[in-house]
Amino acid sequence: MRMKNSIQKPFGDAASVEIEVRQFRADEWAEFKRVRLLALAQDGSKFKFEAREELTHSDAQWISRVSDPDHCMVGAFIKATGAAVGLTIASISPSREELEIGSLWIDPAHRGKSLTMSIYATFFEWSKDKPDLKYVEISHRAGNKSTEALAATYGFTRHRVEKNVIWFDGAVADKIFYRWEIPRSLFSAAKPDVKHSVNIKPDDRRTGL
Repeated sequence: MRMKNSIQKPFGDAASVEIEVRQFRADEWAEFKRVRLLALAQDGSKFKFEAREELTHSDAQWISRVSDPDHCMVGAFIKATGAAVGLTIASISPSREELEIGSLWIDPAHRGKSLTMSIYATFFEWSKDKPDLKYVEISHRAGNKSTEALAATYGFTRHRVEKNVIWFDGAVADKIFYRWEIPRSLFSAAKPDVKHSVNIKPDDRRTGL
């Protein structure tokens, strides 16, 4: 099943950049590695301390990560070049009941284009043949207002708090978790290809993502 969401961002009358949101292919592991390390370098405070291990991952580890059937790596790609300008990672919990979505990062130059809406739509399409899933879970470092706004926008409810987490930048802060119950109708719905084209206004900054 191909999952694609195309977003066109106008720049005047002459040109536009088309961004395609879809799952990383296994052979795109190097591009996933590049943009993931860029996210850690630019916005490390958003990620847990354990993410530092990724700085020394071997190529084999990156390949295994992108190929893991229990993980879904979704990227926002400039369609003309194939370069990723954002990514989010989802994994199925050990209980098989939760889809844990985290590590959302979008290049600052491409924020405010509602890419998050297309990213979430892609995850839901990927989840349709996994009927054991009951919840979607997202989380953020305490004080991260953009993800807090995102949770409110998409109807997540606060679920739990992990206290005194050590983050990538060495700081200690709580981690806030939110849940959304997956409607059973999601798993009985038809599964067409997802190809959303969204016209984005220059001032569309709902969550900054």
